[in-house]
Amino acid sequence: MTPNQLQCVLLQTLRHAIASGELPPSATAEPERVTLRKPPHGDADFASPLALRLAPVTGHPAREIAEILRNRLAQEQGIDSVEVAGPGFLNITLRRSAHTELVRALLARDADRAPDTRTAHGTSPPDPAAPGSAAPELPEDPRADATRWAALTGRPISYERRDSQPLFRIQYARSRSRSLAEGARALGFDAEPGDYRRRSELTLLTLLADTAQLTDRARADTRPGPGPETRAASETRADTRAETGAESRAETRVAAPAAARPVGGSALALAHHLTAVADAFLAFTSAPDALPVLPRGDEKPEAAHRSRLALAEATGTVLAGGLTQLGISAPHHL
Repeated sequence: MTPNQLQCVLLQTLRHAIASGELPPSATAEPERVTLRKPPHGDADFASPLALRLAPVTGHPAREIAEILRNRLAQEQGIDSVEVAGPGFLNITLRRSAHTELVRALLARDADRAPDTRTAHGTSPPDPAAPGSAAPELPEDPRADATRWAALTGRPISYERRDSQPLFRIQYARSRSRSLAEGARALGFDAEPGDYRRRSELTLLTLLADTAQLTDRARADTRPGPGPETRAASETRADTRAETGAESRAETRVAAPAAARPVGGSALALAHHLTAVADAFLAFTSAPDALPVLPRGDEKPEAAHRSRLALAEATGTVLAGGLTQLGISAPHHL
């Protein structure tokens, strides 16, 4: 079960509770989307404040509403358990099969991605917000990427590629996931989602699941930008100014992203989230106690390798999509 599916289940559960008379009709005043977040305590996958938001419009205590919703949610397929926490939060734990479904869905999204545009600059990219559309990745340009990242995050511009730089870690994690996939193909095996139980895997999976909400908010908070033709023209003008000692090409490029890009808080939140995903991925693959994604030595590929490879590829899909949405390239190799 993906976060979007869980949101739909929560709304459906609310409607059923109203139809049965357990909750008053005034509960329908709630917006059509519910919020999910990572619980600050415990091992639940998601927490929802839906009952807290319903309390003022229904006149019922939040915990009472939460109990009504909990009893119904616990019967839903894909949900392992639901607990009422604090003043009325719903802490939801998904069945482990839901993690497998999430990875499988991300792998399918990667298969549907549009072709790379590294050599195709003559046409405008598709709208990333359009249904069924996958925005093509941007051509690699380290200086433009660094400038764009600084503009989004408020950090000083840095062209260094080292572990202390969040953007480098994100792009490295993306390229690392691709390298693992290429290594697996060379060894003759493919990714296959499996059973994820290790803490490093569950931490990464939770972050991947959270991505949908952040990218939706970033997509809703966009501003129009010129296509590749305008971008190329901007680069040419910037190169001319650079020769005369004026502003650099990269500084101009940030004013001309390739398409509509998120701005403000949504872009910053997505940038921070991608950093967390990258760090969790690097812990999953490179920590001292990490299990290998690829077989070592004379080992033969096993189900565990296929499962970890699937998670690595799914992470690469999320990182590439997030970087592209921010107007930053997702290099295949670093």
